[in-house]
Amino acid sequence: MEQRAVRIDGPPQLALLLPRGPLRFPNARAKVGAIGPRLSLTDSALMQTEFGVSPLASSRNGHIALYAPDAGIKSLGLTSSLSYGVSQDWTTTLYGSYQRLAGAAAASPVTTLSGTPNQITFGVGFEHSFVLGH
Repeated sequence: MEQRAVRIDGPPQLALLLPRGPLRFPNARAKVGAIGPRLSLTDSALMQTEFGVSPLASSRNGHIALYAPDAGIKSLGLTSSLSYGVSQDWTTTLYGSYQRLAGAAAASPVTTLSGTPNQITFGVGFEHSFVLGH
């Protein structure tokens, strides 16, 4: 079981990877696989940046009302990853995540009028391992 907090530079955002565990695969090159729930908590400054509508933006737009969201739960979701050892020094990782915006983030005009509460992320990463000083 793993629980981890992630600190991101800039406005505070707490992302908790709730209980999850490694998956085992018969192929020895599949190094790590994980799947688990995700909860994202955000302060009011970041919530305003991502989902708020300032008085200036509201007046310029004319169709979107002023919106000042409070801190709280930003999203709930599920995240997964699988790392595969291509060689001794190279690994590739596939990852994916589904997040459902909640609370003030879901109620924002940014979300309701021009977006969706369903957030999907996927990608691939390439990692190279090496030793310094040899």
